[in-house]
Amino acid sequence: MFNPALVASTLGASQGFVAAWTAQTRDRKLSLGAKAANDALMQRRLAETIWLIDVTVTRLRADLVELWQMAEAGEPVSMQLEARVRWNINRGCE
Repeated sequence: MFNPALVASTLGASQGFVAAWTAQTRDRKLSLGAKAANDALMQRRLAETIWLIDVTVTRLRADLVELWQMAEAGEPVSMQLEARVRWNINRGCE
C-alpha cells in the first residue's frame, strides 16, 4: 500500500513541526510579558496535537501489523478492512 508511506512522512513532518514549535515557544514572551509556554490555551492545543499524532501513529502501526499478518497467512484483505485502514489513515492526517 502506498498510502501508509504518505501518512508516515506526514506524521514525521508533524512530529518535527511540533518539536520545533515547542523549542521556539519555550522562551517566547506574549504581549503582556507572560511566557507563551505558560499559556493554558497553548498548552491545551499542544497536548491535543501530540495526542492526535500519537493516536494516529499507534492506529497506523496496528493496522499495518494486521495487514502484514494477513499477508503472511495468505488471507485476502476484505473490503471492510481496507476501508477501515483508509479511513484511519485519512482521518488521522486531517
